[in-house]
Amino acid sequence: MTRGDEGRAAGTVAHPLPRRIALEVPGGHVHPGDPDEPDDDHVHHVDHVDHDGPVTRRLLTAADTDAAVELLRSVYGDQEPRFPVARREARLSIASRSVTAPGGAFGLDRVRHSVGMDVLCAPLDRVTVVLPIAGRVRFTCGEEEATGLRLAPHWDRFTADWDDDVDVVGQAIDLDAVAQVGAELSGLEPSAVRFDSMHAVDAARERHLVQSMSHLGRDVLDNPEALSTPLVRAEALRHLATTVLLTFPNSALEAAEDSTRPGPGRAEPATVRRAAAYIEAHAHEAIGLEQIASAARIGARGLQHAFARYRETTPLAHLRRVRLDRAHGELRAADPSDGDTVAAIATRWGFAHGGRFSAEYRHVYGCSPSETLRR
Repeated sequence: MTRGDEGRAAGTVAHPLPRRIALEVPGGHVHPGDPDEPDDDHVHHVDHVDHDGPVTRRLLTAADTDAAVELLRSVYGDQEPRFPVARREARLSIASRSVTAPGGAFGLDRVRHSVGMDVLCAPLDRVTVVLPIAGRVRFTCGEEEATGLRLAPHWDRFTADWDDDVDVVGQAIDLDAVAQVGAELSGLEPSAVRFDSMHAVDAARERHLVQSMSHLGRDVLDNPEALSTPLVRAEALRHLATTVLLTFPNSALEAAEDSTRPGPGRAEPATVRRAAAYIEAHAHEAIGLEQIASAARIGARGLQHAFARYRETTPLAHLRRVRLDRAHGELRAADPSDGDTVAAIATRWGFAHGGRFSAEYRHVYGCSPSETLRR
């Protein structure tokens, strides 16, 4: 079975969890029957926006196909909706919540539409996952089709064929934020992080993604106290981006899971080289993982992953080894008659525990530091 066939098979698992959980995804303000949502018999052109700190809530509706076209374009950008008949009555509602977080933004949309349509869509400017709750929406991008949970293409134009009476949830994350997390997980440059399929890798990861969307709506977007904390928003953004990266085929996932990639010392990515150069230049200073990662222009977790893959060590272990080498060099050049001591040199390079320093030194150089000093 090819990956495309696997994707289509995964696409048939369109509703891998109970309907109740799926309906919880958007959060309390967009549940069916919510009093804030217009009654079906009283749908008007509405543009209702609430700002609550870092959270923006919107409720947008349209009552005919012409208004629906304008609404879809205003929210989702360059789209060309086509309806089977001329202007007619229609019910379209878009209820959304978006959150601004350190490093990017994320949110959920709930879209309901009563009239079938075909939409020609430009590549999206966000990483967007679409989950059907009721009805069917078929996406076509090149030779690939998807009808269940899918990643809406942001790498190429695509068409969306909506049936009548469709209800979908969309989770969106900033493209740059996903690229940065992908770089941290894989060691690639952010510009090299690219998706290439609408279908999930397998059904298990698909189910995990849907659970993550439910958690976002139920536990994050409906928790204003938690969202008031920048750290919570940043971690939510990172979690969502990581889940999407682990669910759909992309270059970062391939790099992270490819056991045939070069081993230690060969074809290292620029992030590892930058980190190593920074350590060499600043080993005498009180630096830690965050400073090294910042100099390497990658997240701390991604840097650890890259060092483990390419050098079979960690950034801090590499820093310790560089300092040990510097202490070794000073021991070789020192003169005990001038008052130089093992303890003073070890302490200067950050080794406060003499016994541990001696054991580590002997393991690397095959002799004790005092022996080196006396030579």
